[in-house]
Amino acid sequence: MRINRLIALIQVSARLSLLGAAPSPSAGVDDAQRASIVSVRRNADRRLKRARAKKARSSGTSMGLTDFPKIVGAFEKTFPT
Repeated sequence: MRINRLIALIQVSARLSLLGAAPSPSAGVDDAQRASIVSVRRNADRRLKRARAKKARSSGTSMGLTDFPKIVGAFEKTFPT
């Protein structure tokens, strides 16, 4: 009896969700428009990566070889093996 109610509830909720389903964001977009959108996104990603790299270089966040032993020593002191 409980199983039948559960199945009926699942069926009703599935039907209701199909009725209220919104069209996909890419509906009505042809392949040329989709390719253009992808290209714009890729270019924006590249510009963002370049800007982040430039900012990291200019802010002095890089580490020299002389700093490496200090960092490893502090790590090994904190987390002994």
